[in-house]
Amino acid sequence: MESPVSFADLNTNKTQEVDGCIPIFHTKTMEDQAETQKTGKRKFKEVPYVQVISPGNDKEVPDFKVTQIHKDRWPVQWEAFQKGVEAPVDGFPLTEWNGCTRIEAHTLCAENIKTVETLVATPDINLQNIGHGFIGLKHRAEGFMESQKGEAGFQKLTAENKELRLQVENNADKIKGLEAVITDLKTDSGKKKSVFKK
Repeated sequence: MESPVSFADLNTNKTQEVDGCIPIFHTKTMEDQAETQKTGKRKFKEVPYVQVISPGNDKEVPDFKVTQIHKDRWPVQWEAFQKGVEAPVDGFPLTEWNGCTRIEAHTLCAENIKTVETLVATPDINLQNIGHGFIGLKHRAEGFMESQKGEAGFQKLTAENKELRLQVENNADKIKGLEAVITDLKTDSGKKKSVFKK
């Protein structure tokens, strides 16, 4: 059986990857001890924090003071937080995937599983906690992603093939141009020879 995701060392200098986690950057208002001591009056500041949500696990939602590790782990979400905009959802939305019902999609979205990619990355134990049948849905999502890779690979090969054809056509045109130049040179050379013979 798969063990639940552990967040114990996310806030250390280790570079542990926690697949499928969703960061929620926010701020906490805290007393600025240095400024309070300096001025003799209580001073406050906004300190960035990040909640690390493991989809399907609502029992363990750690909240860390943001470090460089978090910024490096989730650069897109950190940038969106700094700009004050909502971070883009990266992946294929479950609500648009024909592999699950609307009820399944909404159930998963309520558990912060909003894309096929997040579903695939969610540990089985978390899916078991959501309800019966979601591990099977995860397997279908894995199959869907594999088929998408195959389709993407096919499209890439088609594009490369088209590009190669264009290169061959361009090279054929260049060769024709060179052949014409060579023919002209031969003709000019023949005319010069005939001039000298006279």
